Amino acid sequence: MLAVALLPGASLALPVVQEAGWALTHTDFLENVNAAHFNPVDGKLYATSTTSIANGGGLYRINGDGTSTLLDAAERPVGVVVDHATGDVFYSILGDGVITRVDFATQTPTLWVDGFHTGDDDPVGMAIAPSNYVGAHLLPGQAVVVDEGTNGPDEVWGWNIGSPQGEFAIHSDTAGNPSPMQQPVDVTVTATDIWVVNVSGHALYKIDALGNAIPFFTSQVLGQVSAITVDPITGDLFVIEKNTDEVLRIDPVTGATSVVINGFSFIDCCTDIAGLDFSPDGSMLFVTDRGTETIYTFSMVPEPGSLLLGLVAGLALRRARRS
Repeated sequence: MLAVALLPGASLALPVVQEAGWALTHTDFLENVNAAHFNPVDGKLYATSTTSIANGGGLYRINGDGTSTLLDAAERPVGVVVDHATGDVFYSILGDGVITRVDFATQTPTLWVDGFHTGDDDPVGMAIAPSNYVGAHLLPGQAVVVDEGTNGPDEVWGWNIGSPQGEFAIHSDTAGNPSPMQQPVDVTVTATDIWVVNVSGHALYKIDALGNAIPFFTSQVLGQVSAITVDPITGDLFVIEKNTDEVLRIDPVTGATSVVINGFSFIDCCTDIAGLDFSPDGSMLFVTDRGTETIYTFSMVPEPGSLLLGLVAGLALRRARRS
């Protein structure tokens, strides 16, 4: 049986795995935590503390031993995305309406994008198009961010991780062509499509080649969906459903939906967003729960039968080497 490292502040009422093949293997704690994402360059998590600078708001590195390191103070930061090639970390700031890059090698913050829609900007969840992306609007390695539209437009923007500024509209919200999304909060990119989740109104949208947000329907009716990512192994979508405190798996073709993990304590509405991520190989799933101020790490575990087969194969190989 796998041991779970419970660090200070972790909830005693742990989430419950419903889908075979996963196990809770680690927990980390950060006050006002949001949007923890994995950095394969150093094997650590990076997350925002979504509060004021005076109360500790900013981007943090989660050290994995019960401590965290403040990398850049910020007013109400939210989303995080990591460049898996360089380790550079990008995070969105509601208070300033910008995206900041923190260089992995120097830990130096740089204002990266600040020219979205004129007026009140609210960038939140972000994603980077994978190397095998063949869909519209983005090139592999380009990034996307959603604007949740508080007192402004609900939009989707593209931008570049290799050079600052140069943002471009993918889905616009104008008087003549209003967006059907009421409060988009997170985005992911599969090999073929850009997907957006909306915490108010219809929950899940796919952006078509013309930039339209097309509602996608699932076998389970969704309510407040606050985070989305893609399983690197299967290509399925994973989402957080706040109404039922669940992480769900969604087939992006059929809409078939199943419960992966439940028993979380997600906070309703406008906080606790963009908090799902996978390791690049798909072996670890990271879930951020603002309600317990905890980041949960779930790891793939072999089924008993496959574990036994692996053991038998290993013994056979060792015997063959001895003979």
